[in-house]
Amino acid sequence: MVKFPKKAASKLPPTLSLSSCLAKTCNENEPGCSVLEHLIYVGKIAEALWERLAPDVQTLLPRDVAVSLAALHDVGKIAPGFQVKIWQAVAEEKRSDEARRFLEATGESESAHAKIGCCVLRETALGDWAEVVGMHHGALNASFGEKAKAFYWQELREETIAKLTQIFGPLPTFSTDAPKPTREQIELAAGFIVVADWLGSDENFLVDGKVPDANEAEKRAVEILDSIGWTIPKPFDDKTFGELFDERFGKAANFGRRFEPNETQRAFHDVATEPGVFIVEAPTGTGKTEAALWGAYRLLRNRCCNGIYFALPTRTTSDKIHERFEPFLARACADSPVARLTHGTAWTRTAEKNDAASNEERSNASRWQTEEYAVETTFETERINERDERDGKRFFAEGDWFRPSKRALLQAFGVGTVDQALLSVLPQKHAFLRLFGLAGVSIF
Repeated sequence: MVKFPKKAASKLPPTLSLSSCLAKTCNENEPGCSVLEHLIYVGKIAEALWERLAPDVQTLLPRDVAVSLAALHDVGKIAPGFQVKIWQAVAEEKRSDEARRFLEATGESESAHAKIGCCVLRETALGDWAEVVGMHHGALNASFGEKAKAFYWQELREETIAKLTQIFGPLPTFSTDAPKPTREQIELAAGFIVVADWLGSDENFLVDGKVPDANEAEKRAVEILDSIGWTIPKPFDDKTFGELFDERFGKAANFGRRFEPNETQRAFHDVATEPGVFIVEAPTGTGKTEAALWGAYRLLRNRCCNGIYFALPTRTTSDKIHERFEPFLARACADSPVARLTHGTAWTRTAEKNDAASNEERSNASRWQTEEYAVETTFETERINERDERDGKRFFAEGDWFRPSKRALLQAFGVGTVDQALLSVLPQKHAFLRLFGLAGVSIF
């Protein structure tokens, strides 16, 4: 009888200190911020971001749930598998002694931090909301069945959760008979934490490449949102139809009278007092576009929405509506917000408008259409530089944070083709991000 040697008992991987658990690398393969620092920073951005959501979106996405998910979205990075992966990406001469000992003593284990985080948080008070954490890198669903104890370092993750609840408050609690979050709520929450994570991961917003501490992060979060233009619209009070559209119909003003709304326009304005589904039928040339804009202006004034998106059938119609939309916004809102043109060749229109653009700027616009920075124009799969997308870095020299196609619908005001909106409900990566962008927006 042949005897086989007994297998040696499996060694538990050594535990890193919490401050040595990295969230990211930076610069030339240097250690970046810790997981705890990153989570505090993203949690503070989430607090500021939630305050700027439309009221109906805030109702669907409770503040304590949204902030908790954002502040815990990367808790799965506190795992030996992920830490091996990230410390191996750090140049050897820049590794700490603790990291060197850890790498020498640790073998392979689960490194998918979104999966680990989802499994860990499902066993907390967040329950079914934890799926959002598993989705935050673009997955359409995250139904993982493993238990938290299946992954090493659970005590360290629990310590992290305890530290975060001291800053952001206890995790939300739900009664036993409380309804489970709907699919719409899950996808809205996923879009919310992706935006907060991307902003918190963007090195362009860091001072000297360092993540601010908890006290400074709150102020910095507001500055970041203001700098990219993620603000609550500021419509003027009680603008008349004539004041909004007289330039469009200048002949009326030239004869010393104000342009007045017709019956259809007045009827739509009268019923557009709260969010709803409205159908306006009228012959071509009778001012349906102005009716829609006047109704949207009232919804903006009533704080029923935070933006407007025109979804047109073709690029040509999008271009024409965009020409009429921008002057309207200048008259309707005190902050004169920008209206983004959102379709596959929108970059050419931008280049045509800016005759003074330098060759370098035009080159950057052209790069948008290269394979590395390609944007989808119909229902084809997007091909975006996944590394930049994952790290939340801005793609363009101009620094326009909303420029990448996946972020275009996040801008409050836009005009584009209807397929851009339909992509939000199709089974493709980050579709929920588009859905989040359209939530709380008047769509025509």
